[in-house]
Amino acid sequence: MLRSRFSMRASLVLTILAMGLLGMLLTYLSGEVYRHLTLDTQRATLTEYLRAESNKMREDFEFRTRSLAQYAQGDAGFAKAIAGRQSPLLVRQLDNLYQYGLVGSEEVRVNRLYLLDQKLGLMATSSIGDENLTNPPCFELLARMTPVPERSRSTYRLCFVGDRPYYVAIAPLMFQGGGYLYFAGELAPGLIGLEHELSAPVRLRRTDGTAIYQSPDWPEPEQLALRVVANYPIHASAPKPISLELELAKDMTTFYERLTNLRYLVLLSVAIVTALAMFMALFALERTALKPLRVLMAHLQRLRQDPRNLGEQVNVSGNVEVTALAQGCNEMTARLRELYESLERTTTTDALTGLPNRDLFRDRLQQAILSAKREAKPFALIIMDLDRFKDVNDTLGHKTG
Repeated sequence: MLRSRFSMRASLVLTILAMGLLGMLLTYLSGEVYRHLTLDTQRATLTEYLRAESNKMREDFEFRTRSLAQYAQGDAGFAKAIAGRQSPLLVRQLDNLYQYGLVGSEEVRVNRLYLLDQKLGLMATSSIGDENLTNPPCFELLARMTPVPERSRSTYRLCFVGDRPYYVAIAPLMFQGGGYLYFAGELAPGLIGLEHELSAPVRLRRTDGTAIYQSPDWPEPEQLALRVVANYPIHASAPKPISLELELAKDMTTFYERLTNLRYLVLLSVAIVTALAMFMALFALERTALKPLRVLMAHLQRLRQDPRNLGEQVNVSGNVEVTALAQGCNEMTARLRELYESLERTTTTDALTGLPNRDLFRDRLQQAILSAKREAKPFALIIMDLDRFKDVNDTLGHKTG
């Protein structure tokens, strides 16, 4: 008896210690979850910022191109130059547009302005801008992707020329003989400027891995564990769909150090609380839970060994949860008893007549056969048949039959 009690208490102590260790483990895992949630939140915030800034750049580009198209729309000199197909004058008009609304932009830098006729033929190119862009970038792609009805309003696309991402636009000129203004703006300079706003290194690359720009202080692969890297894909059109990936790496070293110190403090507190709680729980847990639970376990063991014990009631005293468990066990065994008896009746009797059914007949016949073989004794099987019994069922119903 003493040895049995000592073994139970030892098991209880080990259980509480295990719970304490589990608490420490959960505390550690909670810290990890908190760390990941914080990093995910930080990453989501940075990604949302990158999304908002990139959209702001494109919206600014769209607003300025629409404004310039409206300005050109109301310029009588511009309309006269187009009507007369005066190339030098058209170039000057495009240069004036460039200087009027696009010089000094801190967002998407417009590299070149182009004037197209109504059939999308190139009429003139501004002399100001990127000298390498002699032809409108992505022009064939944009013209092919833009349905004719949509050319009555401004259309925008993001595409690549080599490794350089461009944001291009076609804006219609609605006066007589008018054509289209074609704007080509380079997206990379504005995106690269984000590293100064956030004081964090950025990297631009295509989804195929081609590097466009990388900050000089971009962390090495072994340093990325202490950084939050936010990635925002900017979808572009090329001969095949492709994305421009904008990445930003924020240093989280200070956060990691503070989190580590806090984790050690919490783990120490959990260890102290576990040691104090263990001695207080031994006595109360033994009387209010373990002893009545052993009674319930013995009762369940009897039920498992012999189904005929189903329906027997068990009475235990303990805390609310244990007594509720005992009550639920009693109700469950009573219902199982009813179900067991119902299933037994359903399995062996006919639902309509209450007579033994075919399954019971087969079982009894099989037992008779085995008994006859085992004892070498014959037995008789009597088969009765009622003539025209089907007619009774068909005319008066199965219940009468």
